[in-house]
Amino acid sequence: MKRSFPEVIPMHTTPFRRLLPLLVLGLVLALPTAALAHGGHGSNPRGIDLHVGDAYDDCYFDLHPELTAEELREFANEGGLMARFRQTTSADTLGAGTFDLSLVYAYYFLDDSKGAWNNTMSHPHENHYLGEELAIPALALGLGVTDDVDVELYGTANPNSNYGVVGVATKVRLFEQSGDMPVSLSVRQSFGGLVGPAEILAINSSTDIAVSRSFYGLAPFVGVSVSSTLVIESSDDTAVGHQAASTGVAFAGLDYRWRFLSVGAEAEISELPSFAFRASGRF
Repeated sequence: MKRSFPEVIPMHTTPFRRLLPLLVLGLVLALPTAALAHGGHGSNPRGIDLHVGDAYDDCYFDLHPELTAEELREFANEGGLMARFRQTTSADTLGAGTFDLSLVYAYYFLDDSKGAWNNTMSHPHENHYLGEELAIPALALGLGVTDDVDVELYGTANPNSNYGVVGVATKVRLFEQSGDMPVSLSVRQSFGGLVGPAEILAINSSTDIAVSRSFYGLAPFVGVSVSSTLVIESSDDTAVGHQAASTGVAFAGLDYRWRFLSVGAEAEISELPSFAFRASGRF
């Protein structure tokens, strides 16, 4: 299929076009460092009765006897969404032979007082709670296999704790924006995993359908996804068994491409609401 590109307007006539990627990249890099630390220090205003352990310097996964099957099933739902490999791009693909190296920040909004989180984790001290906002940076690598098919890899790890997230994905563009087609449409299958803890493993599978329209390098996009997660527990402290959960996700965002630079942002509405920001170099 012949690949088309958005019309390029001369840079000297569009100063905003030159500044936009720098502004978005600056926003991504200026995100509060404190948000990257999993937990707060000092008083605990919400009075959560935390499980304390000294195995790691940060909050870490550690199942406790109080954990119920219902709570683990709820963790499968919310924790699976945390392991979900988001696309943060439009429905368009990279193009055959194009590589994309991305820095991604994902922000999650959770209730860490629930047993689904409090009974699956331990903390360095009684006032070091997980927090209601959790930020996770990650690296992603994409490759355009053909003009209409991309493959992607994703990974991150917390060096102060016992967990990381890895993922793989394939995106297929079904329709390409053209004179006869007002939008691009893609389907994307991803697999992500919360890995590292000895007592718990979470595997997420998500199928995204996205539609976008490009103009002058900007591409707003919207989509829906079905997210399913299996949690396998192997703790001697619990007998709740393996749990699974499925949920729907709605997402919307904006993708911007200029020469070798691409930036994007995406918001998701789901059981675990989140925002994600991406800055990419393409070569």
